[in-house]
Amino acid sequence: MEENYLADKKKNEILNTIRNLLAVIAPEIPSSAIIPEASCIDLGLDIVTHWALANALEHEMKIKIIDKDIKAVAKINDFMNLVLTNLPTEFSTKENKTATKQNTQAITTKTEENILSATTDLANFFNN
Repeated sequence: MEENYLADKKKNEILNTIRNLLAVIAPEIPSSAIIPEASCIDLGLDIVTHWALANALEHEMKIKIIDKDIKAVAKINDFMNLVLTNLPTEFSTKENKTATKQNTQAITTKTEENILSATTDLANFFNN
């Protein structure tokens, strides 16, 4: 029972992280629309925003997501599962909340860098 509680707590924390990141990356998307079942297409995530979110999640959660897995994401739940799959075993939602609060200012700068990086990656991908 406690395992389910901890798993749900991790999922909620990841969903909140996705909402916070999208508030910076795509502020036009209402937070209430960002639910696990939401389709990336229905939310209006274009390819650049999609990759920027993946990149921001990698930096925020300190994980690495394989490009082919990012390409396969169709729903917010898919992003959540990718994060859960790649989280280190010592992940703690309390530690992550503290880190998120401390890095609020840095998220905007990092997100802008991530968007630039994702745009460069996409340009390179389409030019090859």
